Amino acid sequence: MMKKRKHNFLPKECTNGHNLCFINHDILAQLLVSGEEQSIFWHRMHFTDTKEKDDFKNSTDIFGWLEKYQKTDDRKQILKTVAFPALLSDFLHFIYESLNTSKKGKLSVSYSLLRKPIQEILYIFELLLVDIDKFSDQLLTEPEKLYSQSCGGVEVHKKRIDDVLNILGINDLFDSEYLAELRYDKSSLDGFDGICNKAIHLFTGHKSIKTEPININFVFSNYDSKLTQWYYLYSRLPYLLVYSRMVIEKVASTICLTSPEYNNDIERRSSAAILLWKNELTEGYINNYLQKLIDSTETRLRKQCTENGYSIPENIDLNRMRDTGAFPKESNRSVKKRNREYNRISKANIRDKNGKST
Repeated sequence: MMKKRKHNFLPKECTNGHNLCFINHDILAQLLVSGEEQSIFWHRMHFTDTKEKDDFKNSTDIFGWLEKYQKTDDRKQILKTVAFPALLSDFLHFIYESLNTSKKGKLSVSYSLLRKPIQEILYIFELLLVDIDKFSDQLLTEPEKLYSQSCGGVEVHKKRIDDVLNILGINDLFDSEYLAELRYDKSSLDGFDGICNKAIHLFTGHKSIKTEPININFVFSNYDSKLTQWYYLYSRLPYLLVYSRMVIEKVASTICLTSPEYNNDIERRSSAAILLWKNELTEGYINNYLQKLIDSTETRLRKQCTENGYSIPENIDLNRMRDTGAFPKESNRSVKKRNREYNRISKANIRDKNGKST
């Protein structure tokens, strides 16, 4: 009988990067599960009179009715609340499987799974923030135009991401040009589009990713090649997933607010994971954009800790902070009490939301 194996072939120097990716995945998964359990993904209609209400009940075409009564805002909100959980679920499925296959050493599969979430699904989440009118109109009339690759070149994506960073107030953490390059620039040596294309196709002809003579993309990867693929994946994907989580959480907040205290707790956990991850980034894989995220994260985390009456976190504090959200030297009792309070506030917010709009 064969022995049961855990199928974890990750190099140890990629562990914190893998954990950081999964932390951001798990935060979003919890957002989705909690939202579905508390029925926040719905929208309550408000009618001006009985005739309008009766006409709505008898209508077989909800969007035709919305157009007839010029309920533009309701239409946008309905589309967003319907699309959001479905898109998030799809996003999480692809990221989960990509991370799991990476752990098993199936890196061509890992990279193949990344194109849809980081290019297409994330694009829609960004659109929900910066141009929900475009999303709403095109989804109803020309949904094919919502394909991220049809909206223009890298510069167009950069402009949209610029707007997102301004809305989120995270220009100190991320660079729009680099985010666009990582996701959409096939000619970049430091981007996912090229390597994901190679993972999907046995042979590629674009001049930037042309298959070398006597080669088949990814098929002949030896262990040294896999190490390079792992090192790249876990030096770049965490950067994209931290950004993705912030975008998705912001969209979620337009459906149902969460408490600032809870948001700060989530940022503490992610920040601690980022600072643990930085120790794995070797000279060949660190760059100014990643360093900017790390430095600004450290500055933000120190500020949050000192403003709450705690000391500046040291390395010894980071694992516990990542796992529980604990401040440096905070008692377990205090952490549990705060988490209970989050749950109470969250339920109160949802009750308020369900009482006013769906």
